[in-house]
Amino acid sequence: MAINLSIGTKVVAGVAGAATIATGGYLTNEYLLGTKITELLKEDDLTLLTKEGEKVQWGKRWQEYVKKGNNKWALSSYQANTSKSDDAPADFKDACIYRSAKRINITSQKDIYDEIAEFCTKGFTVSELIAKDESIQLISAKTTPSDNTKWKAVWSKYFAEAKTENPLGLALTGDIKAETVPNDYGTRCEAKQAEEIKNNKDKAYSVVKQWCTEAKTPVSRPA
Repeated sequence: MAINLSIGTKVVAGVAGAATIATGGYLTNEYLLGTKITELLKEDDLTLLTKEGEKVQWGKRWQEYVKKGNNKWALSSYQANTSKSDDAPADFKDACIYRSAKRINITSQKDIYDEIAEFCTKGFTVSELIAKDESIQLISAKTTPSDNTKWKAVWSKYFAEAKTENPLGLALTGDIKAETVPNDYGTRCEAKQAEEIKNNKDKAYSVVKQWCTEAKTPVSRPA
């Protein structure tokens, strides 16, 4: 699963130089001044999986790890569990929890962060993340008269601004018109809403937000 991150564009100031020599060994500046991976994940609106529960999500992340085919973390259970795509082994979960607690210098150790972001964080459907935005709501795909009016509004804008790029993948054939909503507009929105993403920086989120939602009517409160 591709992940859109903002961390890679940031410069972490004050983490420079090599190791600081301390009695009995080396104490690296990354440890003293680096940032916890858990904090970096929060900055990117990524949700770290918890060890207990979330079996389905762990299974998906394990499938993605196995698909890489290189056992980057040298897990002892790797060979015995490559065929168990829906059941992540305990040492895979342990590796996620252990590694995510580390402090890193994001400018020189971004690969460590990227691995945690890819293999150890939770996925959400686009609709789940849209529901967290109190200013908008998804337009129902049911073809009631009121919904048709709403679909016409977003379609006319889509027709004017996005029909060439066609981010929803509509079957735009024949004589398409701004006043006639394509038959597959609602179903394509539903399909896009069901896609799994990691955060609202994903392109699928912006597509759904822009072309499949309406402003939420404020709830009137008694005086």
